[in-house]
Amino acid sequence: MPRSNNYQHGMTASATYYTWSNMKKRCLNPRNDNYAYYGGRGISVCKEWLRFTGFLEDMGERPEGKTLDRKDSNGNYCKLNCRWSTKKEQMVNRRNNRMVSYKGQRMCFSDFAKSVGCLPQSLYNRIAEGWTEEQTVEYYANKQAVRLEG
Repeated sequence: MPRSNNYQHGMTASATYYTWSNMKKRCLNPRNDNYAYYGGRGISVCKEWLRFTGFLEDMGERPEGKTLDRKDSNGNYCKLNCRWSTKKEQMVNRRNNRMVSYKGQRMCFSDFAKSVGCLPQSLYNRIAEGWTEEQTVEYYANKQAVRLEG
């Protein structure tokens, strides 16, 4: 007997199903409080993920302590652009975070500031004074190197 499209997967009370359901609401429901930040600015859900089973097949069950995160915060919800991340990882991956490159790594200003022993506000102040990001990063990286040598 062929299975109907409305069969139960037994996961409607799971954290994974809750995550999937909220993702769809943010992107597809104009009455959702967060729609303006997702569907309202063009973030969509891939066709395969409109069904829970498609989402589950690509992402697996939600690991404890993690939530759904888009690698490119301006990109759509799909297998290639999504991962399970911790809250801290998600906070770094926000579209309003300022990112810098240091020692071959991309990191947010606050992580860079911590790595060189200064306050994030010090970095922002230099840029507000007209310094470029490159000048700011180089200045504080060199300052840290001198501190370590001395």
